[in-house]
Amino acid sequence: MSVRSALTTLLPLLKASDANILTPANRRALHGFLQPIPYTIRVEPDMLRLQLIILKALEQVGDETAYPMVKRVANLKDSPRDRSDSRKHLREAAQECLLHLESRRGDDTARMTLLRGSTVEAAAPETLLRPAAPTDTNAADQLLRPTDTE
Repeated sequence: MSVRSALTTLLPLLKASDANILTPANRRALHGFLQPIPYTIRVEPDMLRLQLIILKALEQVGDETAYPMVKRVANLKDSPRDRSDSRKHLREAAQECLLHLESRRGDDTARMTLLRGSTVEAAAPETLLRPAAPTDTNAADQLLRPTDTE
């Protein structure tokens, strides 16, 4: 079984939860298959099919390293010699993939953003922190008190 046929079989099975399966070397190899084919060379149907499958897989497991290559494919121009619209299909698939990568990029940015710290309000030392729900016994000496130290 060739690498292309193995990838064609296995990549459609990937889900977003499988993103950790791919190593950086695996990702670089997939990106390599997306290298734009020069206009002077006719796009083989098998290669086009593999590229479309890779783009679909990257919608699920792509990360920020896929973004530049997918963007290059999304900006491909039509070949004056290619009447099969193969580059058009590839470009449209890449544009769809970019939407997913950009969405995930925003999610990753939000996940990595630190929230601002809370401020300590001036509370008198005699202010006691009490539980939200009433309890049977609240011994004042066991309740927490706010402090100014962090």
